[in-house]
Amino acid sequence: AVVSTQSGHYGREDFSERFDVVVSRLSHIHQLPNMPFPKTPFITSFLQDMVENMLVDSCCHDYRTEVTWYINLLEVLHPTLNVTFCHNDANMNNLLIPSDGTQGNVGTRDDPLAGALLIDYEYAGYNYTAFDFANYFCEMQYDWSLPQNPFFTFNEMWYPTDDRILEIIRFYKSVTPRHNLPSDEVFRDHIKVLSLGSELAWGLWCVTDTPGENVELGEYEAAKWGSYVRKKGQLEPVLRQLGVPPEACP
Repeated sequence: AVVSTQSGHYGREDFSERFDVVVSRLSHIHQLPNMPFPKTPFITSFLQDMVENMLVDSCCHDYRTEVTWYINLLEVLHPTLNVTFCHNDANMNNLLIPSDGTQGNVGTRDDPLAGALLIDYEYAGYNYTAFDFANYFCEMQYDWSLPQNPFFTFNEMWYPTDDRILEIIRFYKSVTPRHNLPSDEVFRDHIKVLSLGSELAWGLWCVTDTPGENVELGEYEAAKWGSYVRKKGQLEPVLRQLGVPPEACP
């Protein structure tokens, strides 16, 4: 989508360049203490719930097998993954920019994006910290400004490069005093692992929560599944680097 305010129009490129806006908001959320939510990581319970409620006739992909494999992988990695309170649906469509470009002392008329608010906490809960980054990066592969069905353009090249991910991680750590994260490189690899979870989760959502005749979401599900398969195919070197045993690798 293109976010429009009295201060201007903002699209995918703006939010890709201004990662500091989203990351700063995530930093605040991740530091919220003792939230009254289950401590089980969101991605695990969400995938299990989605598979149980999947509309089988609406889907031609083997989500059940993939979810079983992926949850087993997360169980192997769980002791090394940081868990915090998370938004779980961070993307540019969930950013609200005040019409005058200001948010307290944060935004200004010269820099209206600095006043953007992260909204829609429907899926908020405890989760692996890396998931919020993974979801944001995966959703940056989509430009929702296409005026006709399916209303989005997908480009896997819009997923951030390794160097860009490291730059974002370093910024996050600089604004998050008590982050308790591993090294930049290890956290980058955690994000790559959780990116599979993001692709699976929202692909499943399309065949669970929505009518099959919705072409827009049907094509979104197909893009999600294809992106999941390609990311899984590139994951083995990452898992080896993380010390995952061969039997848990793809």
